[in-house]
Amino acid sequence: PVNQMVIEGLLAPLGYVVTPVMDGDEALELLSSRSYLPDLVLLDVQMPVRTGYEVCEEIRRLFPDTLPVIMLSANDDEHSILRGLKVGSNDYIRKPFNRAEVVARIETQLRLRDSWVSEMEAVRSNQLLNQVFPSHVMERLKDGDQMIAESHACVSILFSDIVGFTTLASTIRTAELVAMLNRLF
Repeated sequence: PVNQMVIEGLLAPLGYVVTPVMDGDEALELLSSRSYLPDLVLLDVQMPVRTGYEVCEEIRRLFPDTLPVIMLSANDDEHSILRGLKVGSNDYIRKPFNRAEVVARIETQLRLRDSWVSEMEAVRSNQLLNQVFPSHVMERLKDGDQMIAESHACVSILFSDIVGFTTLASTIRTAELVAMLNRLF
């Protein structure tokens, strides 16, 4: 409880919301029961019930990439630090800790997480665009073209109103919808 009060006293004035738990099982239960993940987990190595190493391994099993974990410990030997990193912590802070260092390490992990989330969103966005646009259009978009209008010498346009199309389109994958339209027309 004293360590938790110190951490909360350090982070709360900076706008961070700290949710303390008493042991590893309670931490895992909290992570599993919420509909959202915390931005970061500060995990003490020495806890009742399970060690921080065991809890970190379980966190990594449940959330392989998405949740930054920083371990805190009075065990400052190389073996303990390496063990913490090997079980999946993103960083390891030795106690007694320097307040500025703790804040800097937290901010670094949050920036890295935000960068990773942005990268994953870009990948998902590109996957969706690749399903919708032909490859030559995607290449032009990647090259920076902002206006892609091609001319065609001969174009036929068919307007068709398919009853229930909006409902159907919202229930099947894009590729299936396009395949169905190709079969119809």
